[in-house]
Amino acid sequence: MSVPVLRSAHVCPVKSLAAHACDTVAVEPWGLDGDRRWMLVDKAAKAVTQRQQPSLARIAAEPLPGGGVLLSAPGLPSLRVEGPESGRMLTVELHRDTVVLEEAPGDAHDRLSAVLGTEVRLRGDRGLGGGRLAADRHRRGRLHGGQALRPLRGHDDRPAHR
Repeated sequence: MSVPVLRSAHVCPVKSLAAHACDTVAVEPWGLDGDRRWMLVDKAAKAVTQRQQPSLARIAAEPLPGGGVLLSAPGLPSLRVEGPESGRMLTVELHRDTVVLEEAPGDAHDRLSAVLGTEVRLRGDRGLGGGRLAADRHRRGRLHGGQALRPLRGHDDRPAHR
């Protein structure tokens, strides 16, 4: 019997943007460290994914120490985004779940909106992975009423890559 070998690891610091290759990555109870800690949301506070905006795949995001990301797109200068600002919370709808995320600082919203041709906001998770709601659910392991929950992240219920 052969032994499985991991040949590469990738994270998507911003949901639906291009994946980032990692030399090493920590595996946490809720997923890979730094994976899908950020997402783009529309005016209705719904997650924007490649299903609605295939051009998201042209934008790269590299995780930075402290929870920030470095964004880059063809023909545009890179943009460093520090970790989310505390206090500017929004409940975001992602498929059949919701997650509470914080507003990104700076002009990331305007730059990303210009690249995509539609208004979007960059939202992120400063804490445990998946926003405060997910962190609370992960600690308790259960929702009110006793229903078991999986840790909520920016993942949907489909494979990350096909």
